[in-house]
Amino acid sequence: MSKSVIIVGGGPGGYVSAIRASQLGAKVTLIEKGTTLGGTCLNVGCVPSKALLMFSHYMDLLHHEFPKVGIDAAFKQLDFGAMQKEKSRIVQNLTQGIAYLVKKNKIRHVQGEAKFVGKKKLEANGEIFEADYIILATGSQPISLPFFPIDEKRVLSSTGALALKEVPKHLLIIGAGVIGLEMGSVYRSLGAKVTFVEFFSRVCPSFDPDVSETMMGIMKGREIDFRLNTKVMEGESSQEGVKLHCEGVEGRFTLEGDYVLQSIGRRPATAGLDPQKGGITLDSKGYIETGPNLETSVQGVFAIGDVAVGPMLAHKASHEGVALVESLFGHATSYNIYEVPNVIYTHPEVAHVGLTEEDLKRQNLPFKTGKFPFKANARGLVEGDEKGFVKVLVCAETKRLMGATVLCSHASEMLPMFQLALLKKMTINEIKHLMIAHPTLSEALVEAILNADGESIHF
Repeated sequence: MSKSVIIVGGGPGGYVSAIRASQLGAKVTLIEKGTTLGGTCLNVGCVPSKALLMFSHYMDLLHHEFPKVGIDAAFKQLDFGAMQKEKSRIVQNLTQGIAYLVKKNKIRHVQGEAKFVGKKKLEANGEIFEADYIILATGSQPISLPFFPIDEKRVLSSTGALALKEVPKHLLIIGAGVIGLEMGSVYRSLGAKVTFVEFFSRVCPSFDPDVSETMMGIMKGREIDFRLNTKVMEGESSQEGVKLHCEGVEGRFTLEGDYVLQSIGRRPATAGLDPQKGGITLDSKGYIETGPNLETSVQGVFAIGDVAVGPMLAHKASHEGVALVESLFGHATSYNIYEVPNVIYTHPEVAHVGLTEEDLKRQNLPFKTGKFPFKANARGLVEGDEKGFVKVLVCAETKRLMGATVLCSHASEMLPMFQLALLKKMTINEIKHLMIAHPTLSEALVEAILNADGESIHF
């Protein structure tokens, strides 16, 4: 007799888990409160933001890169409505594709908000649901400053910033992390003045310090303003715009803009789920507590993705979901939090996987650094990546690769080689003899490995 699985949440963790469970012979019910599948990532997050990043990059090419190579492309005016329409078309195509896959895999799709009414017992649309396994994949929601709530009119989350009907004249952004840098990059490319207010001393503080320094220089070169070591004390909004009253190293000051984006983080979305009624334990930050196998405090109930501890990333949720389902059905699988890649999809991109220098120092692990700049790479010069680099961290004792960072125009597509090296616990001696096609950006990956041993050929 086949096992039954209920999955709550139709985002990249939920729908992928549902499809894999069905493939393994389970009877699957997928409950999603939204009108479309795909979750935050597909509907109002990863995908639409990448669409706008690409579209806005065309503007950068038009105004700054084409003239360098003798291309005269006369620009008349921006039709921002057409840009938003194309973004929505892409999202719609993908959500319809997921709906098709769910139907194809004979998954019961229930549109409604699920909540616990007892241990391993859920209710949605007045119907009671029970199964052998329950997987919670309800995602996350934006954090708002308590004294300045998001209204998606003038005070925006990333959702509101992606749905604007006009390009701001002056966009204020609270938080210079991944989401902030991406949205700031979009609207600066489209002509907005952009000002960041960041509490910490550097941008993208979760990444390597070399990334922070380089990205800061690139963004400043685009006339983006940064107020670091600065705290927002108060906020005001009206029909005309917004004001931020801030305190920084230069004392108190006020910034004015027509919109403000709050990109200060996200929190697990568990409120409507009533997890306590199901005996589910939450930690102090609202995450669902899980053990090594992602099982919650209730046997047979599991949590994946943003609602469980770890990076709030779509691919992390999908990978966790597949690994969990395969383990439940007796298949060998593996998952390691340090193998989760993290990317900033600006131009240039930043991609990282593995441990950071701070991680290695905290664990008292001796390490060596290898670095290679794209200004010494032929394809890098062609792509305009002179300010980019590859940086690797290698265990000084075992020579195993421990972490890697890439900053260039296609960094996200170059990271899998390092991911595979981490997964297979490869040493730099096993990597450095790879024959890489020339001229490619990927040559810099091997050069950085060579540099860790003092053997770099071109630097």
